[in-house]
Amino acid sequence: MFKRKNVENHSEMRKIQYSGKSSFTLALPKKWVINQKLKAGDQLSVTTDGTNNLILSSEKKKTYVKKQTNILLDETSEKGHIERKIIATYISGYNQIHIRSKHKRMTPQQRSIIKKLVRDKLVGTEIIEDSNLIISIQVILDPSELNIENTLRRMSVITQGMHGDIIYAIKKHDIEMCKEIIRTDDDVDRFGLYVIRQLRFSLENDNSLELANSVDKIYCLGYRMIAKSLERIADHASLMGQQLMSLNKPLPKSIVVQLDEFSEFSRGNLEKSMRALLNKDYKLADKVVTTCLEAPKKELKILNSDFKMTKDQDACVVSILEHIRRVSDYSADIGEVVLNLTIDENLKKQ
Repeated sequence: MFKRKNVENHSEMRKIQYSGKSSFTLALPKKWVINQKLKAGDQLSVTTDGTNNLILSSEKKKTYVKKQTNILLDETSEKGHIERKIIATYISGYNQIHIRSKHKRMTPQQRSIIKKLVRDKLVGTEIIEDSNLIISIQVILDPSELNIENTLRRMSVITQGMHGDIIYAIKKHDIEMCKEIIRTDDDVDRFGLYVIRQLRFSLENDNSLELANSVDKIYCLGYRMIAKSLERIADHASLMGQQLMSLNKPLPKSIVVQLDEFSEFSRGNLEKSMRALLNKDYKLADKVVTTCLEAPKKELKILNSDFKMTKDQDACVVSILEHIRRVSDYSADIGEVVLNLTIDENLKKQ
């Protein structure tokens, strides 16, 4: 038996009929067919929602509703308030955000805050109108052009690069490189916000998951957790850059060699955990989680090594080791998410 709700949210039972040798048919409610202006011979789109439900759609093209909104500021609206409100509307899926002042004119400081936020934090946006009276933000990137998994992959590539660069900066005591790593952290945050926007879009639109080349809605929570882990990993690279900038003299080469090896181990775990995600590879994810358990032992071994360093250098090394180990911790978290998302397929293969 197949239970189906009509547009009035009343449910009714309809029998599945056997048709021919290899198919079944189900009669559609007449009122629904009339409301959709359908006739015999028209085609319907039939999709699954990731559970036991079928979704019938008469739409010939997969479209989504473009939303716009207005934000009103007053003279006392400070930086944090302005940024939080714009980011919230961006994440909520608005395509046009019009920002105005209650007192007709925005202050130069407010305009500067808005333009910097758009430039530094919001992927796929442009300012299409800019004056003392109004600033209009347009989201020009279609959700289907950069899907969720590709966004996560880009976040991972940038993050791995940051951790490779910080090791180079440690070797050369390169302060300019540290500054660049800190700036690059903003790029990861930008993509993190875009992932949230994509997920919101996916959950609000019936056909969005197919539009975004995703799989089904059960992946959404896992993707959000992975994006957060990647943001945290990038934060650790940025923090190492800040610490190195405060160090007056380079670290001994002997300790740098061990830091390099430990970082390569953690970066390898991150790369494998993301490969497991993109390939939906349960076995690789399980292996990564097991390998990451070795990180605390490697950290302790370096901590117990006998190196001649100043107090500042010693404190810096202890902190850097923790940051590197956290890369493996978050890689294990990503691996566990992949395990949860791929367990059904793995059980089928047993």
